[in-house]
Amino acid sequence: MKKSVCLLLVLMMLLGLCACGGGETKEDYQGLQVGFGRESILPDNMGVQIAGGDAKARIADGVRDEIAATCIAIKEGDQTILLYTIDFITVDKHVYTAQADIASATGIDPRNIILNTTHTHSSVSIRSDWEGADAYREKYRAATVTAAKAALADLSPAEMYYGSTMTESMVFVRHYLKQDGSTYGNGHGAYYGDEGELKEHLYPADEELQVIKFARPAEDKKDVILMNLGAHATMMNSIAITTISADWPFNARSYVEYALDESGMPDTEQPTDYLCAVFEAAAGDQIPTSKISSIAPYGNKYPEFGNKIGEYCMRVVNGEMTKAEGSGIQVKMLKYTAPTMREGIEDLQKLMQAKELVALAQQVGGYSKPEVTAKVNEYGFENYLAASGLVSRANYPETYSMELHAMTIDGVSFIFAPFEMFGVTGREIKDNSPFDMTFVITCSENSLGYHMGYLPHEYACEENFYEYDVTKFARGTAEDLAKTYVEMLTEMKSAE
Repeated sequence: MKKSVCLLLVLMMLLGLCACGGGETKEDYQGLQVGFGRESILPDNMGVQIAGGDAKARIADGVRDEIAATCIAIKEGDQTILLYTIDFITVDKHVYTAQADIASATGIDPRNIILNTTHTHSSVSIRSDWEGADAYREKYRAATVTAAKAALADLSPAEMYYGSTMTESMVFVRHYLKQDGSTYGNGHGAYYGDEGELKEHLYPADEELQVIKFARPAEDKKDVILMNLGAHATMMNSIAITTISADWPFNARSYVEYALDESGMPDTEQPTDYLCAVFEAAAGDQIPTSKISSIAPYGNKYPEFGNKIGEYCMRVVNGEMTKAEGSGIQVKMLKYTAPTMREGIEDLQKLMQAKELVALAQQVGGYSKPEVTAKVNEYGFENYLAASGLVSRANYPETYSMELHAMTIDGVSFIFAPFEMFGVTGREIKDNSPFDMTFVITCSENSLGYHMGYLPHEYACEENFYEYDVTKFARGTAEDLAKTYVEMLTEMKSAE
C-alpha cells in the first residue's frame, strides 16, 4: 500500500514538472510575458458632460460605442510594467489618481504604471463637475484596477515583433498656406472661404503607423497588438456631437479583434486571434483626413478611417515583422523644467477684456453661447481660446517642472509625453532615436495633475495658430524636449 502511494506521489510530481516546463513556475519564468485586460468605463446614466470643445454644452444623450480602460501587463525578469490606454481625452488629476489605486491593489511600483489616453473628444469629461462626477471617477478607478488584475492573471510567455507602414492620405496637418500667401490654422477641410480657394499644407504630416506584436504561443492565448498613429480622435464635426464614443480608435482596435459585419461595424460573434490597444502618437497638429466623411449610426464621422487604419495594421501583422532582440526592460525618468509662455500679458487692456470674456462664459454656462461670441468679436479676439489663453498666461508660474518617462523592452523604445506634441516633433524624435523603433506616445501620464495641453512647434508659434494661443510653454520648448528625449534614449541604448 505504501509503495503504491509513493509511486502515485512521484507520478504527480513528474506531471507537475512537465506542466511547469521543467520545474519552472509562471512566477519563476524570467522570459518575456504579456497579459491583456480591458474594462468598460461607460457611465451608468446619460446626462454626463462630454470632453472636447465646450464640455458644459455637450451633454451625453446616447452611446455609439464602448469606452474602456485597456491594460497591457508586460513582465520580464524582475520588472513588471502596466501599460494603459484609456478612452479619455487626456491624463489630468482625476485620471492620474488611479495610479495609486492600481499600485495598492497589485503591488506594482507606481513608476511602472503608465497611464495614456486615446484623446477621444467624445468620452466622458472626467474633470468636469457635473452631477454624479465623483461616483463616475470612483467607477473609473475601479475599472483600472480590474483591468490590471485581468492583465496580470493573463500573463503568458511571448515573443515581441515590430514593424511599420506609411498610410496614404489618411492624416494631414490642419495648418495651411493659402494661395494668397496667408496662413490658416484651425480648419479641418481642404478648402476655405466662399470661393473655396485651394490651400497647401504648411507642413507635412507624419503618416507612419507603428505596430508591435506580442506573439503568445500558448493554445488558449491570443496575440496582443499595439498600434501607434498620430491622428486626433475627434467627433467635433460630426452630426451627433452628444454621443459617447471612443471614436476611430474603437473602430481600429475592433477591426483587429473582430470580423466586420455588412455595415462595417465589428461583429462580436466573430472574434479573431488578436487583442489590440491603440496609442495616440504625436498629433497636436494632425487629424484624420476629412475625405473620410460617411456617417455611421450615432453620427461618428470617422468609422471608415478607423477601419482603414485597422486594415493597415493587419498588413503589418501579416507581413514580415522584425523580431525584437534585447536585454529586458528598462525604465527611465528624468526631471525636466520648462519656461512658461508669457507673451501678450503686458497689454493690460487686452488682458482685462480677456478676463471679462472668461467670466461671461462661466456666467452663461459655456463659451459657445451667442453672447460670448458677440463679445469675442467686439473685443477683436480671433476666438474665445485666444482670450482664455491670455488669462491663463497671466496666472502661469515662471516654470513647470515635470517628469519625462521613457522605456525599452527588448530593444524597442517608448517615450511617454504629457502633452499634445506636434507630429513634426514626434518625427524628430523617431528620426534621431538610436533605436530601430520608438513609439512616441502622447497625452500620457502627468504627475503634475492637470492637462499640459499643446506643445506647439515653432512654426505654429510664428504663424500665431490657436495652439500657440493656448500653450503653457515658451517658444523653443518643443525643440528642446525633442533633443532631451533623444538624449534619454541614447543613454538607455548605451546601457543595454
